[in-house]
Amino acid sequence: MASVVDSLTAPLSVINALIVALCLKNQDSLKQSIETLDQLYDDYQIYGRDEMDPSGGEIEIFHQGSRV
Repeated sequence: MASVVDSLTAPLSVINALIVALCLKNQDSLKQSIETLDQLYDDYQIYGRDEMDPSGGEIEIFHQGSRV
């Protein structure tokens, strides 16, 4: 029996192919747009690259209200 997801597979594949074709056709414009978005994400900390070091280099461990 076909499910709802099975019926969307072909249309989504066509949409994906169209997006890829547009990206290949406009590579320079796409690259500039991605670089602009990446800079905005850095400026406004949208994806928080600072999460890699949230404590400023020091790690404090708390166990039941006291520092360890």
